[in-house]
Amino acid sequence: MRKIAHIEEVEQLKGVSSEVVDVIREAVTILDIEYGQSRDVDHGNGGYVIIIESKDELQRLKEIHIDVKIAIPEYADKIQCNDGQIFVSILVLLNNDFGIIVVMPMEFIYYTNWVV
Repeated sequence: MRKIAHIEEVEQLKGVSSEVVDVIREAVTILDIEYGQSRDVDHGNGGYVIIIESKDELQRLKEIHIDVKIAIPEYADKIQCNDGQIFVSILVLLNNDFGIIVVMPMEFIYYTNWVV
C-alpha cells in the first residue's frame, strides 16, 4: 500500500501505469492547491491517495477508518490503461473536508461492496 499526499511524491512513483499516475497527479495537485502543501495530511483538511497493490492490503484500510464492506464512496471511476489493465479510483470521504482516494486494480473491487 502506497500513500501519496503531494505532487512531488508523484514523480517518484515507479511501476505504475502512466494513466494511473495521471489520475493521481491530478488528485494531489488539487489537494495541494486547495489545502496547501504544508497541511497535516493525516489529520487536517484535504486528504491523500492510497494505491492498493494486493488484495490483502484492502484489510489495512481499516487502519485509516475505511471498511470496504461498509464505506459508501462519493464516486468510483475506471482507469483504462493502454497496456490493457483496468484500475479504479474511488473517493471515500471521512468528513466534510477530508477524503481518501483509493486506487487499485479493477479485480480487487470484488472484495469490496463498492460498485464501479
